[in-house]
Amino acid sequence: MAIPTEHPPLFLRQDAALLREAARAAAEQVDLRGLVERFADLTIQATGSFRATVFLIENDTLVLWANQSRESDPEKRQRNWERGLALEGIHLDEVPERRLIFDLGEPLAIHDARASELVPDSWVDTFELGALVVAPLKAGAEPLGLLVADWPERREIDASIVETIGAIGSSLGLAVGNAVLTRREKERNNALQALLAATTVLGSSDGFEDLASSLTEPLARALGADGVSICLLEGTGPRWRTLAALNPAIPKRGSLADLASPLQQFIAEQWKDDPQPMVVSADDLARMTSERRAGPIMLLPLATTDRALLGFVLVTLPEGEPPAPAVELARALTAHLAAAIERAHLQENLALETERLRGLCALWGFETEALESYSAAIEDAIGPALGFTVVRVSVADDDLRSLAYFSEPDDLDRQLMARWSRRRGGARDPLPACAPGELAAPLTVRGKVIGVVRARARHSGISQREAEMLNALAAAFGRAIEQERERREARHKELDLALADERERVAARLHDTVGRLLYALHLRAGTLKLAAGESPLAGEADQIEKLARSGLSGLRRAVATLASMRIDDRGLVPSLERLVSDFQDSHEIAVSLAVDGADQPLPQKVEDALFRVAGEALANIERHAQASRVTISLDRRDAEIVLRVRDDGLGLGGSTSPGGTGLGIELARRALAPVGGLIELLDGAPGLELVARVPTRSSSLEVAP
Repeated sequence: MAIPTEHPPLFLRQDAALLREAARAAAEQVDLRGLVERFADLTIQATGSFRATVFLIENDTLVLWANQSRESDPEKRQRNWERGLALEGIHLDEVPERRLIFDLGEPLAIHDARASELVPDSWVDTFELGALVVAPLKAGAEPLGLLVADWPERREIDASIVETIGAIGSSLGLAVGNAVLTRREKERNNALQALLAATTVLGSSDGFEDLASSLTEPLARALGADGVSICLLEGTGPRWRTLAALNPAIPKRGSLADLASPLQQFIAEQWKDDPQPMVVSADDLARMTSERRAGPIMLLPLATTDRALLGFVLVTLPEGEPPAPAVELARALTAHLAAAIERAHLQENLALETERLRGLCALWGFETEALESYSAAIEDAIGPALGFTVVRVSVADDDLRSLAYFSEPDDLDRQLMARWSRRRGGARDPLPACAPGELAAPLTVRGKVIGVVRARARHSGISQREAEMLNALAAAFGRAIEQERERREARHKELDLALADERERVAARLHDTVGRLLYALHLRAGTLKLAAGESPLAGEADQIEKLARSGLSGLRRAVATLASMRIDDRGLVPSLERLVSDFQDSHEIAVSLAVDGADQPLPQKVEDALFRVAGEALANIERHAQASRVTISLDRRDAEIVLRVRDDGLGLGGSTSPGGTGLGIELARRALAPVGGLIELLDGAPGLELVARVPTRSSSLEVAP
């Protein structure tokens, strides 16, 4: 399609009249949206273009702000506007030449939109763009956006039209710059007033977390910030937790050790002796970390009067540094907040630890009555720092309920536990209990809800901050229970390792002593048989030789069995594979292993028990079954884990102990008892099948990692 070179004149108004109206529009106090729409209308009137569009820059992206056209149908104009909003913004860095428009600062004519890399194909297709003129909007050196006039056909555009659109763009750039500046100053003035008003909360009796929440929005408005995070260091650091946040740029919890080394060093140097507010520019932040930001960040310290660091306030800024008065006011407020934290932190920690101490002493078997006078003395000294009293701690664990501090869950507790267990994403916040002013928090161990901590408000109700403290108290109980169980499991594992070491030591001694004796007896019997010749002693020597050879064979099998009784660090399935391989090599019996759904890790004591059962079953088959083939299957179902060991040997037959009361079976039963497992023997006719079942909902599996 050829580009037309002749077309009717496009000017509808004289330049002087147009520019006077543009100047008046720029001077009027109107909102930014109305301003850009007014200039789009002026552009159409001045050039005869079909459409005029205004884009403003937001985060290095051209975003649609106005789209005026000669379309007479209002519904079509609305549809075109909605189509434009639905399109993705135009990224400046997607095509290098887009930045050059602002560097040159001059309007640019594009005779064929389809052939230009500057115009995205999606915009060309949606609005059927032919030719267009692009004029940059700038305020000084700062790029603000683009004014675009377009025609539906490809064409040559007269230089005077391009110049006129450039003049309109210059006026619009100044108007937008003034509007943006005025809006920013107005917002900051309002924010400073709000921040001054917020100082009154520092004299209130609220907890420091409530104070922090009341300061986030005023701080953000006063500093012109995108986001604010008020963070408290835990202990002496380096971990932090967020007290309050507005559009946070960091996780709710984290560690300063995770920051890039250059940024760690920079913060440490700045806050070594006298922590003061500091600003890290976007360029410096990019050099010190892998993070890319459009604007700088500000760090305000939360420090005690003796300059000990309690935490920090992270402020993310969209552009340059905030004014000095705003920074000074923010520093004063954070200093007051640090003092409130220092005062309240001691009270709350003492009260919380007192409550937790009662539970821990019960857990470890101490009498709780002796703590009552001690606890009362602390509460008198520090006041009722906790707004609640723990009235009940229930656990679904028989061992723990043997202690007077822990109760059996009632119907309400079970309902609460079921609700927490059904929640997705691990969200287990406190829930209201039965009576007004009561709250319940989940007691969890390794991600599983095993109990409930219920509390009653001391006053009118339990605040959000106190609910979080109750949750922390329940979490502390859970950690204590988990640590106690880990200690028990560690002791159990130590005993198992010691037993395995003893088996290996016994196997080695049998091999070195009895094995040598049987081997020597075998050699002497052979020598005696040769010397006896045809005499009757030759038959006796032959029997002795056979007995010695049989004893050696049995000893090797016993040594191999003893040495293979230790489970691998890799887990149950690899250990069973090794056990099967060793058994086949030693006994020339074909053994197959099938695993279904049991490849997930199980608690150590469950894996140990199942491995022990498999070993005892194979040993029993070797001693009594006279089998030629064995099949082993391990199957993890919804309600239980099932281990089956089946052989094609003699079976129970005429055994006088059909219940399986032999030593090997009894040892297997003892191995399963601590994890709630049972053993069943089934006569296969021929052969025998041993079935071991461990319920997956037993307490041993509820705390599985």
